[in-house]
Amino acid sequence: WKSTFDVPAHVVPGPAAQSFLPFIATPKHFSVSAFLSCAANSASCSALQSLSEVLEPYIERVTAKLVPAGKDWTVLLAAKDAEKGIRGKEYSRTDPQDQFRIITEPIASLGYIFNDHLSRGEQGFVGELRNVRNDVAHFKPFPPDDAVRALDTIERVMRAIGAVREADAVR
Repeated sequence: WKSTFDVPAHVVPGPAAQSFLPFIATPKHFSVSAFLSCAANSASCSALQSLSEVLEPYIERVTAKLVPAGKDWTVLLAAKDAEKGIRGKEYSRTDPQDQFRIITEPIASLGYIFNDHLSRGEQGFVGELRNVRNDVAHFKPFPPDDAVRALDTIERVMRAIGAVREADAVR
């Protein structure tokens, strides 16, 4: 039994070229564990996207009274960064990185905005997902056990914000 998968040359023209799994760079031949890691990253990436879709309206509701009319919650991050001298950065309501920041970081005089909405444990889950998002965004494969944990954490956060149907789909 072979422990590697042969990928056709027309799919992967040479070592370290793009694989048939989106966003994962792999050599022409790779081990079973590498294949599982790539698949795990793909599942984590998909689940992060699903989480982002349900976090956006949740964050909007929680922060609605804190932002000027006609603006969205990303102005809070921009103001926080501006205090640190960071300017010209783009923010997106649907970017998990920005979503996780608004939930886990203190925002100037407002402090931790989500303290009255999420428990410290639930905010801790979001902090854990910041690392997962970073690993996925930087193409770092992680073991299947870590992928299972990431999916479980995503499910827990979804339940915490009331997105039960979406959490059931991640399970």
